[in-house]
Amino acid sequence: MSFSKPSDTFGQWVDSTADVIYGLNFTSKVDAENFEKQFNEAIQAVTAAQNTKPTVIIFFSLFYFILFFLCGLFFQSSSK
Repeated sequence: MSFSKPSDTFGQWVDSTADVIYGLNFTSKVDAENFEKQFNEAIQAVTAAQNTKPTVIIFFSLFYFILFFLCGLFFQSSSK
């Protein structure tokens, strides 16, 4: 799985096992860059642990990472 940014504020990644493309639109270039950095760190951590964890757990770990990241962005922007 790899993250790509077709534009400064839009990012996408492909789940080749499910043949699905996911994408997120961000309100700022900084948010998109932060997400890309954390996404890549999560992928590295998952890759390092891949031999010890089932694929389903890895998928849900990424899902919850993305969910918590988005919640953090929402609550951060709503508290301003």
